[in-house]
Amino acid sequence: TPEKDESLRLMFDNINVWNEFTNRSRIFTKLEFDAPLSTRKFTGLFRNPELTSPQGFQKEAEKAVRRVKLLINRIVNANTDEELRKVVKNLDRLSDVLCSVIDTAEFVRTVHPDQRFSQEANRIYEYLCSFMNSLNTNRELYQVLKRVMSTPSIYSQFSSEERQVALIFLRDFEKSGIHLPSSDRDKFVQLSDKIIALGRKFTHSQPSKSTKIIEVEASCLDGYSTKNGDTARLSAKPWEAQMILKLIKDENIRKEMFIASNSATKEQTDLLENLLRTRGELARLLGMDSYSHIFLIDKMIKNPDNVQTFLRTLADHHRPKALTDLYLLKEAKRQEMKRKELPTVNAWDRDYYTEKVKASSTQPMIPISPYFSVGSVIQGLSRLFSKLYGISFEPSEILPGETWHDDVRKLNVIDEQEGKIGTIYCDLFNRHGKYLNAAHYTIRCSRRVDDDDSIGDIPSDIDVSEIGELATPEQGVRLHGRNGRYQLPIIVLTCDFSKPKDGKPCLLSLVEAETLFHEMGHAMHCG
Repeated sequence: TPEKDESLRLMFDNINVWNEFTNRSRIFTKLEFDAPLSTRKFTGLFRNPELTSPQGFQKEAEKAVRRVKLLINRIVNANTDEELRKVVKNLDRLSDVLCSVIDTAEFVRTVHPDQRFSQEANRIYEYLCSFMNSLNTNRELYQVLKRVMSTPSIYSQFSSEERQVALIFLRDFEKSGIHLPSSDRDKFVQLSDKIIALGRKFTHSQPSKSTKIIEVEASCLDGYSTKNGDTARLSAKPWEAQMILKLIKDENIRKEMFIASNSATKEQTDLLENLLRTRGELARLLGMDSYSHIFLIDKMIKNPDNVQTFLRTLADHHRPKALTDLYLLKEAKRQEMKRKELPTVNAWDRDYYTEKVKASSTQPMIPISPYFSVGSVIQGLSRLFSKLYGISFEPSEILPGETWHDDVRKLNVIDEQEGKIGTIYCDLFNRHGKYLNAAHYTIRCSRRVDDDDSIGDIPSDIDVSEIGELATPEQGVRLHGRNGRYQLPIIVLTCDFSKPKDGKPCLLSLVEAETLFHEMGHAMHCG
């Protein structure tokens, strides 16, 4: 309806409309998170009642592992045609049970502002990833899958989707060194765990303060400094560095800022080198030329040589236009320096002289940002998806405790025939301490669940009460026009746009609008 379409825009552009819509104006304080579970009156993250506190991740992991161990036992002991026919489905269920916790933990460890949540999520993430890696080297599971795929009376009954899923699992086993001796498979798990830990440390390591501040003469800042003394201290954080590189005439200052904002500490360099060495060791263990060969083997591009060919072809195609643009920058620098010959344009010159070329253009530059508020772009995406796929977005209320910050918006994804088919949480605005990269996260995938047969996971000779609490089977929902019941996907999009303030919306540059389109494309694909 027109009303929902307009409210979709306003929920991102007007904070008062958003607060009124959600009927809330705050997130819970540390004291409320520390309160006894019995006294809390709110839900957990993503409406998971266990995730009202960081300790909930441990409980979720324990329940998942218990369910997975039952599934492993069921799969490796599958002997009848009926049970062998369910092996691929049960492997998919096994993966979903683990990934529902792993994927949630991966997101929370990266984005949640509460360090207690992020640290516990990281611990559980590393623990379950290690557990998953050990399953990928489990020969009993691999042999059962091979048996199913080599039995015509069973495999011929599989749908094309089931065959594709079976092939994905087979490749996962083979990429994990299933062919190696036991000691080497153990080594694979150890190296994989180390790669995860090093990757986390590298992406979250913070440069020392000395690499993030430069001191310059205030008189050289072309009036942009509010410093009254002789010296100005400039932060090399991304936004400040971008402004210096765009606006300051003094090339030495731009150079110093460029180097400061792109430099790494010895700690970061050591972490990266350790990570690369460990990846190389893993590749050699698997008999591969490089880690990139492992990573790309099941991707569309297949190998690093194809990547290089693609990039070279792309570069060759764009080189004439790039050289034309580079000439404009050189000419702008030559004129400003009052030189006869064309000078070299350095990396720290690019943004400054790009602004000069724009300003000198005879064609008036029509600003586009006023047309691209965050809300307008979300509204436009909804309209576009409606025209293309019959899918649109609707604002959704958020329960207390459901999200990690009160800037987060929630969208229901509505199919014009099937009804609600998924949920997208949008964490689009910047805040102190937030991970800067735009990204998407799959918290829960979509799959059919009414034929899971979870009762068959528990052997008849086992007392259910002695097993402990299990990950609860997803009941799913019915979709109009489809048979069965389905688990609906949950996606999170994160960006780093300026927060609306003083009643004014955040206006996006063309690059930022493209970023939002890109991440929403991931959301549509993952859902």
